[in-house]
Amino acid sequence: MTIQKFGLSSLFLITLIILLVYKEFITSKRNKKLENLVSARTKDLKKLTQTLEQRVEEKTKELKRVNYILDEAQKIAHLGSFQYNFKKNKLTFSDELFKILKLDKNRVKPSFDLALTYVHDDDDDKKNVEMILQKAITTKQKVSQEFKIIVDNKIKYIQSTSKITKYDENDSPIIFIGTLLDLTKIKNLEIEKREKDSILAQQAKMAAMGEMLENIAHQWRQPLSVISTASTGLQLQIEINNTINKQDVLDTVTNIHKQTLHLSKTIDDFRNFFLIQIK
Repeated sequence: MTIQKFGLSSLFLITLIILLVYKEFITSKRNKKLENLVSARTKDLKKLTQTLEQRVEEKTKELKRVNYILDEAQKIAHLGSFQYNFKKNKLTFSDELFKILKLDKNRVKPSFDLALTYVHDDDDDKKNVEMILQKAITTKQKVSQEFKIIVDNKIKYIQSTSKITKYDENDSPIIFIGTLLDLTKIKNLEIEKREKDSILAQQAKMAAMGEMLENIAHQWRQPLSVISTASTGLQLQIEINNTINKQDVLDTVTNIHKQTLHLSKTIDDFRNFFLIQIK
């Protein structure tokens, strides 16, 4: 009986050992499978990470290239840009805008108050600049405005174009962007052209007056010659005869009067012609 019990116990123990070994085998096999799966997933993740890093690097290079082209384009066009974030209350300037305002981007923090200090003291300029943001918010359209600024005690002519480009779910503005175009060279050329045109117009007017005076002199020569001859004739008659015929005097006076009327008419004709040319 004891031997039989011992045999059963041994059998049970052997069975238990076999089950434990089998379980260990299954667990080991499962762990191996998991290790292979993890290894495969790790390789996939590593490959994906490398692909993402490569794409990020490519996009970063592309972004740098685009920013470089944008910066160079702004330099060529003398065009600066700005962006204002309402949520962060942050205003940023482009490099070219810093240059237009002659500010050191490493030392100066952009702000609307700072920008307003550059606006010309002209009331219209101040008013127009202060209304740009409000107009953009109200109309939700692109806003363009020209005004003057003072940089290094010199006047610069600026054209601003701006717009609210992003709103939140409550229709409140989030992003406000715009550009400032330096029109100083163009405006100076326009002023110079107007001055030259004014000088040319004045010269043309003086030339026309000179031509008119020359024509008047030409038209007056004959009447003045007749008047001179008539008056000299009367003088000679008085000096030679000490007397003068009444009819001769009347004829001479009538002729002189006729010539003076002709002179007066000539002046009126040229004056009317000159007034028509001015109009």
